[in-house]
Amino acid sequence: EHDGDDQRASIDKYRGIVSRLEGVAVPLSDAPVTPDVLTLAYVRELSEKAERRLAASDLEGAITVSRTLVEAVLEELELRLTGQSGNYAGDLQRQYKAVAKILRIDDKDDQVDEGFKQIARGLVQIVNGLAAIRNMASDGHARHVQPQDRHARVAVNSAKTVASFLVEAYLAKRMGSTLSTTARSAV
Repeated sequence: EHDGDDQRASIDKYRGIVSRLEGVAVPLSDAPVTPDVLTLAYVRELSEKAERRLAASDLEGAITVSRTLVEAVLEELELRLTGQSGNYAGDLQRQYKAVAKILRIDDKDDQVDEGFKQIARGLVQIVNGLAAIRNMASDGHARHVQPQDRHARVAVNSAKTVASFLVEAYLAKRMGSTLSTTARSAV
């Protein structure tokens, strides 16, 4: 029970830090996050923020926003798909794998061709790389290496790709569920 309290305190602290760093109002409760994280508009908003940081040579900040984008989308997806958030202790790759499995975009789906399975495996590696580069070269932790422009740019572009794909997969799944329900009703 004590671990849950520590986790809640850590989450609230993290949200407060993100709010101050990004100038975005982040609720310190379990209330729904506004704007809607699972929209391409939200992905575009954070992507543009990351691009602005790149343009200002704030490479560490661009990397931080990139990871934040992917993490925010994953957290919201899991909450909507399962009704609860998992305890991943910052393990972004494990969180991605859990959400990918729920969305059926992992490489275990027998109905997906091998080429897409390779891309799905690559997305896992991108997420793992984002977590690692954020820990080593962002302003989210003590920086161990100075990121180069190309490193920050690939982090930003990779995060945009992963986040956009996750949102699109979720929206397609939701639309498919709606269409399936409508089609069954018409039969």
